[in-house]
Order: sequence, then structure tokens, then C-alpha cells
Amino acid sequence: MLVNERFARQHWPNGDPIGRRLRLSGRQHAGAWATVVGIVPNIAQNRLTRQFDPLVYVPFPQRAATDTPRAFGDRWLLVRTSVPPASVVGSFRREVGAIDPEQSIGFGPLPLMQLMSRSYQFKAFTTTLFLMFAAIALLLASIGLHAVIAYSVSRRTHEMGIRLAVGATARDILTLVMREGLRPLGVGLVLGLVGSLGVNRLLQLQLVQVSPGDPVTYGIATVVLVLSAALGCWIPARRGMRLDPLVALKQQ
Repeated sequence: MLVNERFARQHWPNGDPIGRRLRLSGRQHAGAWATVVGIVPNIAQNRLTRQFDPLVYVPFPQRAATDTPRAFGDRWLLVRTSVPPASVVGSFRREVGAIDPEQSIGFGPLPLMQLMSRSYQFKAFTTTLFLMFAAIALLLASIGLHAVIAYSVSRRTHEMGIRLAVGATARDILTLVMREGLRPLGVGLVLGLVGSLGVNRLLQLQLVQVSPGDPVTYGIATVVLVLSAALGCWIPARRGMRLDPLVALKQQ
């Protein structure tokens, strides 16, 4: 039999597994003794995580004859093709039927990516659901920021009228409003980014081909938050820029 690296480190951490003997225990009885003749690399089993199970590989004829009296389960064949997989489905079925007319193909053939995607439908659904929640939260935060800034601008109308009367420009009013709205955003971004670095360490096993500190992901998230906050501040700031100083000074 063959064992993977994880199995070898777990059972023979200080010795050479080659030549060692072991047997597998089933529900009804223990199998025959077998000799370890090779070590294979670790691979992920039925998932794309970075965890690897300790595995033992037994030749099919050997297992079917010695491991258990009950019938062996299904067998899977992986076929590599240089043409689109869908174009060889009919040919594959005809060839199997020519070899053994009584042999049935219960599932497939189908591309490996399509087969693996079915195993991750739940994760894809939950990821989409969390993305929707994040979009709704971003929208609510932008609306809330807009409401707060709009209320602040309405309370400071008299002040802005005085600023405009003594020579302030529309650009000065825009800078004033944007600074007031974006300052809390800067504090929130720093706290949020630091917190997410810690939380993402706990989610590391659920990430596929993305590191917990992926700079592209953090950059995109930061840009989206800044743009949404800037939009929420710009709308009330534009109203402040259009103030007539005489009208603003008359307001109490």
C-alpha cells in the first residue's frame, strides 16, 4: 500500500515508513497485513482547504479480494483530454459499452470543475448571502452618513453664510464639509482594517487562493468605502456650496 506524507508523519515521525507493515480495520473484521512501499504527497479530499487527512492507498484488486467480504463501492475514472470535455461524453460511453455491455455508468462523464462545483454550492450560496448583507450595510451606512452631514450643514447654514460673506469660496465650503464627514471614516477604516486582519486569521481555512492579508481585497474594500462616504458627504456639501450669503445670514 501507499501512505501520504501526513499519515507517515503521524504514525512514524522518527522512522522510515518504507517497509513497515500495517492492516486496516473495518466494521466487521481487520484486513490483511500489507507493506508500505511508497509515500505520496498530501492532497485535499473533497474540499479546497489547506487541511490534509492522513490517507492510505490500497490497490483495488487487493482491497476487493482481501479487505472485506461485501461488494466494493463505485469506482471513479479521471480522464485527461485536450478537447472540450463535453465533446467526448458520447464516445466515452460507447467505449465503455464496447468493453462491457453490462457495465453501467451511474454518474457522468462530466468536467471535474462541474463535479467539484456541486460540492461547494452551499459555500457559494452563503458567500453570496453575506455579500448581499455587506452591500445592504454599506448602503445603510452611506444613507446614515448623508443624513448626519445634511443635518450638520442645515445647522451650520448661518456659519457658512458668514464664511461666504467674508471671502470663503465654494471650494472652502466643500473642504469643510468633506473633512467633517471623512474624519470619522478614517478612524473607522484604521480600526476596521486592524480588526479584520485578526478575524481573517480565524477564517483562513475557508479562503481559497486568497491570503488573509490580501492587499488587493483590502484595497478594493477601502476604495469602495471611501467612495460611498464621499458621495454621502458630497450631496449635502453641494447644497452648502450653493448658499446665497444674504439668504443664509437672515436664517436663525
